[in-house]
Amino acid sequence: MRKSELLAALNDDLWSRFVATYAALDSDGFLDLYSPDLVRAGGPGREILGYSPYADGIRDWFANLRARGSTARIEFRFSERIATEDLASERGAFRIVATNVDGDQRIFYGGFHTFARHIDGRWRYSPQDPGIYHHGSVTADIAAAKAAGLCTSSKVF
Repeated sequence: MRKSELLAALNDDLWSRFVATYAALDSDGFLDLYSPDLVRAGGPGREILGYSPYADGIRDWFANLRARGSTARIEFRFSERIATEDLASERGAFRIVATNVDGDQRIFYGGFHTFARHIDGRWRYSPQDPGIYHHGSVTADIAAAKAAGLCTSSKVF
């Protein structure tokens, strides 16, 4: 499979669904993107979690946003995308726009490094690199990619 086909499959199976389920506050659809052996590190609490506690946190957070009438949108820009037919590593930056019921917005930026496996005919996020995720800041490699024009030219969503 060509690189362009692999990246298109990753976009379809993961990134498009990530953006859509995030915006819809669809915790079940969102969590379906992850494999049960997920290791998630970083985030606002700077903690390391397995699938179950991560899933509980997502369910609670999405329910809280919905109850308050708030929304959240996320966008991604990639600085590196490496994929084979069954493994992928992707790095980049994200932007979250959170809007409360009154229309007030807060914007958050951060970096990510995800790993994915092609499991049962589709891509799913699997254990993450615990060293790259920095919520609220853009790491040096993301800043360098932006300066080189990689993040701007590779915006996917």
